[in-house]
Amino acid sequence: MTERVKKRKGLKIFLIILLTLVLIGALMLVLYYELPYRAVGNDREKLTAIPFASAGDVKKVYDDFAGYNYSPTLDPHEIFSIFKGATSSNDIWVSDEMAPGSGTGDHSVTNVQVEGIDEADIVKTDGKYIYAANDYKLYILETDNGAIGKLSSVRLPGDNAELYVYGDVMVITYTYSGNSGKTTSSGYGFSVYSIENREAPRLIRTVEHDGEYAETRLKDGVIYYMVRAYFYGELPEVYVSATGYDGNIPYDKGFYFDGLPCFRSTVIGKIDLNDATRDDFRCYVGVGENMYMSDNYVYLTTTDTSGLYRTNGLRTYYDVNGTATTRVARFKLDDLTFVGAGEVKGNVKDRYSLDEYNGNLRIATTVNNAGSAVYVLGSDMSLIGSVENIAPGESIYSVRFNGDTATIVTFLQTDPVFKVDLSDPASPKVSEGLKKDGVSYYLHYIEGTDYVIGLGRNTSGGAELGLEVVLFDMSGGEAEIINAVIIGSTYGYSETLYDPRGILYDKENDMFGFSATVYDSKGNLKQSYYIFGFNDGILKLRATISHDASLDDRYEIIDGDGYYTENYAVKRAVRIGDYVYALSNRVVTSHRISANFEQVSVAAE
Repeated sequence: MTERVKKRKGLKIFLIILLTLVLIGALMLVLYYELPYRAVGNDREKLTAIPFASAGDVKKVYDDFAGYNYSPTLDPHEIFSIFKGATSSNDIWVSDEMAPGSGTGDHSVTNVQVEGIDEADIVKTDGKYIYAANDYKLYILETDNGAIGKLSSVRLPGDNAELYVYGDVMVITYTYSGNSGKTTSSGYGFSVYSIENREAPRLIRTVEHDGEYAETRLKDGVIYYMVRAYFYGELPEVYVSATGYDGNIPYDKGFYFDGLPCFRSTVIGKIDLNDATRDDFRCYVGVGENMYMSDNYVYLTTTDTSGLYRTNGLRTYYDVNGTATTRVARFKLDDLTFVGAGEVKGNVKDRYSLDEYNGNLRIATTVNNAGSAVYVLGSDMSLIGSVENIAPGESIYSVRFNGDTATIVTFLQTDPVFKVDLSDPASPKVSEGLKKDGVSYYLHYIEGTDYVIGLGRNTSGGAELGLEVVLFDMSGGEAEIINAVIIGSTYGYSETLYDPRGILYDKENDMFGFSATVYDSKGNLKQSYYIFGFNDGILKLRATISHDASLDDRYEIIDGDGYYTENYAVKRAVRIGDYVYALSNRVVTSHRISANFEQVSVAAE
């Protein structure tokens, strides 16, 4: 064979190979774009909680999912540094007006979602004593007809402290980071104190769980909690002082769900304030973002964003018309066992988006560009009714359920207020909606009436300005505005827009109060506690309470640097008898309700 023939043959083979590669590439390109697409995710007909068989099984379950390109959408919560120990001090909140007396026993309570289920907060009262957590200490104050005296203080065991008071027991919840002396990472703790002697609180026991975020409730002397943590092939650490246990949660208290991503775990636990031997916890891998609790169940929601993506095995892309889903897992309160789950379209805003009523669970969600929806799950967690396409293109800003009715506020440019009729769970019906300027972040039903108070912002062309308090009449087919009050025409902020526990609600004494920071009529930034009345069928401002301080008083040196602090900002107010007690980090004042909230006493650092 001549050299020329060999070259021609080689060229022919090369061209054949090249053509084959081009054809294969073209075919792959066609398949890349033309193969049928499906939503990313797993088909799950029914969730089952599977117990881990061993410590090695925990690691294996994680490894099996390590390559799965999916992670639930979560809101990380920052964890701060820790302080440890308990002290007794007399350096704050001392009043020489204290007189003997036992108090009234008639008092306000923390504003909660579900009646009869308490929520932790930075201030509590039992009708005689006020318990208040500030920067680094918890103070127990005694009150008597407006007079204020400090009995004792406890050094907070960590940061972001909140508390419960149940009879003669006080519980401080807190976050920690680094090595707390027990667990070695970041997490959430509970310190239980005996306060039979209010002048000398005594630490009884401590429980600490590693994790990034927690929620708690108190019902009938038992604290129920969830602690969420990242999962890296071993269950989170726990410290229980009552038993001395300090280490990873035992595998026989851990569970996973076949087919669910295993990147986060949630501990569900309970602390019995009457009997430490009845404390318990379980760890579930793959569920848990928001917590809603009813009289019999804990519900954990988890957002599944896989529906926002589509794949054909070769190509995956974000689908603007895709839909995230919310998975709801249900657990029994008595033994913390998993007893079923349901799934609905869309995202829940917060725990107020869920409500259990007559054995059914109602859920309000925002469904991408399709607007909002309300779904009803039956006793077996299967879907039995729904109403969809509420305000397409808008998102839910607030929801409140009340018996057979729900009120939903959405927002884009205006604030539609929708009334949802849930009297037939299988066929919910929604009103056309009341359109108004402004947007309500929080809704509060006034029991025994058809009135709802909305707390939010006034708006102009979609821009949010000052704060707005509005009274709605829900007696008809549509919501009607009775009146609205604007606080701060150009700027207003209140933490209660996002944390309604700070609201003082007292129907009997005609009070709806909250802290706020606004620009006053002179353009000065001012912080106050505003108390509104509503019992006359119209909203009216009854009182404005401020702990005014000069710039010199507000200026403090912290770690060598100077700051203007908010230590004189009134954060909470409670009622005991005929008096409202307003609390900032540095001052407590009392105000007599029957005397137009005249200040009676002041106790300061």
